[in-house]
Amino acid sequence: MAAVMLVAGIAGGLARVGVVVSAVAGTQWLGYAVLNHAALMICGFLCTVIAIERAVAVKSRMAFLAPMLSGTSGLCLLFGWAEVGAWLNVAASMCFVGVNVVIVLRQRAAHTALLLVGALSWLIGSLAFAITPDMATALPWWFAFLVLTVAAERLEMARLMRQAAATRLAFTMMGAAIARRRNDRRRASGPSGRQ
Repeated sequence: MAAVMLVAGIAGGLARVGVVVSAVAGTQWLGYAVLNHAALMICGFLCTVIAIERAVAVKSRMAFLAPMLSGTSGLCLLFGWAEVGAWLNVAASMCFVGVNVVIVLRQRAAHTALLLVGALSWLIGSLAFAITPDMATALPWWFAFLVLTVAAERLEMARLMRQAAATRLAFTMMGAAIARRRNDRRRASGPSGRQ
């Protein structure tokens, strides 16, 4: 499913900029791929692949529910069932949060906590996508998921190397700056939270 979402997302992205591959020109799914390009690429492809990796790490069959739901969500978006797809994505991200809670309980470390915060970002973005028709509301949260996941993976790899106190301080300050920036944007947009 992830490979299908990748191909559909790329085709939708190309069509958005005016490049249409003749083999898919005029197909109905291409229009849905254009409309849901970000959701297909981020949730349908990247989140599915990341959730598979995490499910393998947890070694639990139930953990595979998250990637199955996110892949199915992408298929629904691709076939025009936007509302069903959006809510399946919420379910996928909720399952993924649960998987990350298990990981944090097994290994209490900065990188596992950061993975959990990233998973919560995916969930918040997915709720925004399901509740509001505006994709722009979900995108910052989905991007936060990707950035936090990559940062957590790098932090985990850094555990294998000797870390200077300055490195840990820089990482902490970077996280605080991201959180503050998000809070400043929320305050600037007013009480409704929308810009």
